[in-house]
Amino acid sequence: MLAADQSIPAGMTEYTVPVRVTASGSPVLSANFQIQVLADAIDSHWRNQALPSDVNGDGTVAPSDALIVINYLNLGRPQILDPDVLPPLATGFFYDRNGYLVVAPLDALIIISELNERS
Repeated sequence: MLAADQSIPAGMTEYTVPVRVTASGSPVLSANFQIQVLADAIDSHWRNQALPSDVNGDGTVAPSDALIVINYLNLGRPQILDPDVLPPLATGFFYDRNGYLVVAPLDALIIISELNERS
């Protein structure tokens, strides 16, 4: 659990904080819930720094970039990316569109939205 003066641990882009709220009275009421905290995007090797939506690194953003992310997800590969591995050495693709070191449907959706805005 994070205290008021703590930060999200290094290397993590999200952290779930358990919270318990209790109100005194008759009857005593309480509730448990969790708050998810997202960190800012980091300087990920898995993100194309020059053109973030250009997953294949060819210098343009095209539907094939979104398809690369979708195919990666459909293959059941690890969604959490290793920050110490350089993408060209591992796969040649920059799967992490939003820079959170996680390959998620949101990465493909951001690319698709960007393409739709251009149409």
